[in-house]
Amino acid sequence: MKHSLRGSFLGAVVVTSVFTASAAITEVGTGTGTSFRFINSRFTMGNEVALYSEVEYERVFEIFDKTLKPVRTISIPEYPEVKATKIVEEGIRGPVGISQSGRHEEPTWLDISSEEMDNVAASNGYKLRSQSGNTIIYMTDNLWDYYYGEIYGLKYPARWIEWDSETRNGVMVSVEYTYEDWGSTGLYGEPQTEIESVRPTILETELKSADCGDMEDIPLTQTLFNDDEAFEWIIPVISAVDISLTTLDRKETGQSLVSTGFMVKSEDGSTVATVAFPSGLYGYIYDSPELLIIDNRYYLVVAVFTADYSENYSLIYEISRESGLIDMVGEPLPVKVHPTAPVRGATVDVEIGATTGNRLVLGVVGSDGRTVMRRNLEPGTTHTSIDTGRLGRGVYVVTVTDGAGTRNATKIVVR
Repeated sequence: MKHSLRGSFLGAVVVTSVFTASAAITEVGTGTGTSFRFINSRFTMGNEVALYSEVEYERVFEIFDKTLKPVRTISIPEYPEVKATKIVEEGIRGPVGISQSGRHEEPTWLDISSEEMDNVAASNGYKLRSQSGNTIIYMTDNLWDYYYGEIYGLKYPARWIEWDSETRNGVMVSVEYTYEDWGSTGLYGEPQTEIESVRPTILETELKSADCGDMEDIPLTQTLFNDDEAFEWIIPVISAVDISLTTLDRKETGQSLVSTGFMVKSEDGSTVATVAFPSGLYGYIYDSPELLIIDNRYYLVVAVFTADYSENYSLIYEISRESGLIDMVGEPLPVKVHPTAPVRGATVDVEIGATTGNRLVLGVVGSDGRTVMRRNLEPGTTHTSIDTGRLGRGVYVVTVTDGAGTRNATKIVVR
């Protein structure tokens, strides 16, 4: 009985506490398209954090005050569409290293003339006739009678007829095959026409800073490129360029869409700045630039590649916030690193191309903007290396600078 009373008392307490803690929720509030995000105070006119939300993805942004009241709407214009047409042949994967694993011969036609053998073979569907010495071979044109005929065609017959003109005997030959691996066959599918159609859209800047590692990536800024109240954003300059690319997985000929630079656009409709990549270097259309903030200096880092995708670079542009100029830091040196995604502790080889003959400086900068390695190299150095055992796991930018101000950078990812 005592136990039962205690249970009733606790139940009553629970019910009472529920009603006591309840509170009314009114339907007063502000509606927004998506979740709120922030623009760091260093990129706004008032030097205060700006609160914004995307009402329409990459097209309309709403700016809010501290009471979550919308105070400004930024509409991104629809930029002209760019098109390119190319012919694509997809690489075919299948068995490679094919060899015979078994062969069986069954004498079926004895003391038969050549004409009679021709008729018998044709009536059984073996219409393809070839001769080698005294032997006449009859094969079918049915792809299903060939090992992976849908890939290799009439290359590996599973059965055929052989007739010997000396013995006048015919045999049915059956063969079994095996393969070493499954991979690229060196063959390609039927040519297909691909049409690319893209409109430039905002490239959200990836912010990296040693003293403010928690900054959010942002699509809009007010004071990064100039000091007016208008908001600015970056879009790629998209161009159709001629291509001729052949790999084991794909053939492409015609034109392809790439980024040949970028533009800074303003909400007042003007173009704040236009940057063209060096000739022969292209960027990915949707690849966002990194903004490195180092000692209160601002650098845009953009990944680019050569037309055949064989070489990759990172271009560094310094932003002058006073003049609004965006200048590339020197010219890109042909620096290559291998591997680009090393396991921690592995050695990364750095290959340096032709330089001005001045003393070189190798630097490694972490994703937080801190220089974690700096080494002086003798003039004329063409190769060096990086011991990743001294680095933590993460993304790093490898830079090579010479006395003339020439600089190149490329990324490595330590796993």
